[in-house]
Amino acid sequence: QGPGHSHWSYEDREHWGVDYPDCMGTMQSPININMAKTIFSPELQPIQLSGYSLPANEKLKLRNNGHTGVAGIRCLSQGVIPPCWPCHHWSPFGPCPCHYCGVSVLQVGPRENPYYQEILEHLYKIQREGEEVLVPGFNIAGLLPANLKLYFHYNGSLTTPPCYQTVKWTVFNQTMLLSHDQMSMLVTSLRNDDGEPLQNNYRLVQDLHRRRVLASFQTTLFSAKRLPSGDVLAVLFGVLFAVTALAFLLYIYKHRSQNARLDSPTKSKVIYTAATTENTG
Repeated sequence: QGPGHSHWSYEDREHWGVDYPDCMGTMQSPININMAKTIFSPELQPIQLSGYSLPANEKLKLRNNGHTGVAGIRCLSQGVIPPCWPCHHWSPFGPCPCHYCGVSVLQVGPRENPYYQEILEHLYKIQREGEEVLVPGFNIAGLLPANLKLYFHYNGSLTTPPCYQTVKWTVFNQTMLLSHDQMSMLVTSLRNDDGEPLQNNYRLVQDLHRRRVLASFQTTLFSAKRLPSGDVLAVLFGVLFAVTALAFLLYIYKHRSQNARLDSPTKSKVIYTAATTENTG
């Protein structure tokens, strides 16, 4: 079953540190990424994928390990983001010294995602713990967002025991959309060793402990561009009201200035006098 596999449970996650000391470390994952506190790093270049398009005859092993579904995808060289789903790679001699993982946030969308369907349609074959199935190869790049320029980067850990703090996380800013049926399939298909659905199988957010979260883009400018439609309308109406109020005030000021000049006692006046005649002899 591989190193690190044991009968730990998510219900007992507060006590993971008893058997796995790294779970009490200061570089644990996941974390909450506050865009306002990220640090822009121009050194973070657009992600270059390598080895993600797999032929159909290259099979991927999909397995239910009692905690989640794991796709056995080979690790690639450093310098590129290796495909991983989820972020668990093991060498024959223990944990890999360094993990590079690209993560996409899933969100319910209006239509089916064909790339995720390549995996989801096989989940019913591994409902029980220990069951596995071979999945035909496909373009794994489809599991990641199309825009690989916008992402966050931080040093973290595995999100399950043994919680090794050797993971370099790359979290993409763009979400991946799955249909409602696909999301339901993801949530209800797998079961644990007690036959119960694998739900709430996630770790709570961990403290940042002064770690830096780098961003490949200017998050402040990007946040302004991504205001919800309601906020955008509020801003537009606010600007329109301010402009209208300013124009009205300028009109009142100009009108009062004109009246003041007409009523001023120092204004010039024309004096008419009677004409006189002089007799010259």
